[in-house]
Amino acid sequence: MKRYSRVRCFFVNALFLSLGAVPICAFDIEEQAYVHVQRVSWCVKPEHRENGLLPIHRSPDCEYETLFGSKTISDVCDISTPEGWRTADEWTLLVKGPNMSDDPEIAPNDFFFYLSKKTLNDLTYYSISWNANDAGEPAYTHAQWILGEDYINTKDPGRDIHTIEGGDTEIVLNFEVSLQKYPQPEHIDLSTYNPEDKTNWDMLFTLNELIVMHLARIRQLMKLKIDRIKSDSLFDDWTVQNVEAALKTQEAWEAYASARSAETSAAYGNGSGAPVGGGSKYLQLLRERIDELRSHVLK
Repeated sequence: MKRYSRVRCFFVNALFLSLGAVPICAFDIEEQAYVHVQRVSWCVKPEHRENGLLPIHRSPDCEYETLFGSKTISDVCDISTPEGWRTADEWTLLVKGPNMSDDPEIAPNDFFFYLSKKTLNDLTYYSISWNANDAGEPAYTHAQWILGEDYINTKDPGRDIHTIEGGDTEIVLNFEVSLQKYPQPEHIDLSTYNPEDKTNWDMLFTLNELIVMHLARIRQLMKLKIDRIKSDSLFDDWTVQNVEAALKTQEAWEAYASARSAETSAAYGNGSGAPVGGGSKYLQLLRERIDELRSHVLK
């Protein structure tokens, strides 16, 4: 979906990145991908700041903090991109966590990252900026810190999966897993999604992809449900009461589904099938919940 008119931003990016600041660029398209921040690290020594900013190259003399996986982003996310970025010499992607909010009372409420590529004097640089403070908390509504510009970027040879990494930082963008590619993941034929799976380890990765898509679908349907409650309401008190009831119901369902999944996993003992069994049960419950929500919002 087109969002903005395209602006070539290489020279602006080069200027801002060389100063250790955040790149500025207009975006054309809203894409989606399964974003997995494997880990992200940043320098925490104030004396190593350059003009108040983090150093753009890692130093063995610096002290680094690292956040892993679920403490940052591991979900289907919206990504603002310039048109044709996959084959362009320079680009900036804005990766937004699923709970990003524009509400000034709670914003930003989640992490976001700018991932950038620039080409200067026939050399290619990749940089990462994020909106966290020194404690690794998503505290800012803008990308406060550039983490560095000495990363590398690789693409899976057969699939639309991109990894930008360096040092103790690794961010994976899997565009094969999204609601844009699978608008109704509850209709995916599980037997044909990844037919080449041979081991429990393979099946666990597949389950993870399916689960994050189903969770994104539930978020989508819950938003539709809340919007319907608000649009059908004639009184503010009624709206507040019913929105709170819907959110509490979803919270209770999530607690039940997690407990039921853990119970199923426990029945396998310590075998390698335990996480697959628990994940399969969780996926089944997600599909049942999606059917229930669809019956409410897609009448």
